[in-house]
Amino acid sequence: MVYLDNQYDVLVDYMRDLAEKFILRYLPPKPEEGPEIYGLDVRSYCLLAHAALEEFFENIAIHVMHESVICFLKGNLRRPLLSIISHAKNRLRVDEVNDINEQTVFDCTRNILDDFKSQFSKEVYDNHGTSIDCLRKILMPVYINIPDNVNWRNSLKQLTKDRGSIAHKQVVDRIPSPEDVYTYVKDCLKMAKNVRDQAKRLLR
Repeated sequence: MVYLDNQYDVLVDYMRDLAEKFILRYLPPKPEEGPEIYGLDVRSYCLLAHAALEEFFENIAIHVMHESVICFLKGNLRRPLLSIISHAKNRLRVDEVNDINEQTVFDCTRNILDDFKSQFSKEVYDNHGTSIDCLRKILMPVYINIPDNVNWRNSLKQLTKDRGSIAHKQVVDRIPSPEDVYTYVKDCLKMAKNVRDQAKRLLR
């Protein structure tokens, strides 16, 4: 639980630092300040905020996976283990050959989970981005739902879209206003808190 709280607190503090450095000087908005004034700061804010959110969601997914496996090894079952086993590529196989070295179901399951840890870690760290589809791929296997709040989801989609255009072009067609992008990040932090809270409930 301490790890989960720490991850969220670090994210909030970092987002606050980013806002102070890049955004707050432009709020409230002034009519005379356009993209030619705030453009570079907004682009920097989008890129860094998006990267921080991506790292947060990845860390939560990996932590829930590891803790759920540890609980199983200690004889305690947590709900994420259900989705982990469902997502694992390996399956429990019944060996029909008589063998004096009989494996227990526990050992077979432990081997599946060991393989899954490597599989899932690779999937998480190869899954670049924070789109809804990307989050499904890393959160659903550990029994975490994508929050269905429309405002949060729309803000995440817009931040992801703006980050994509900003990251791959020197000249962009549209730069979001400081006010808009600040709102996007605040909504994304609410989504992050919801994910953190789900993870805490799953691991109690």
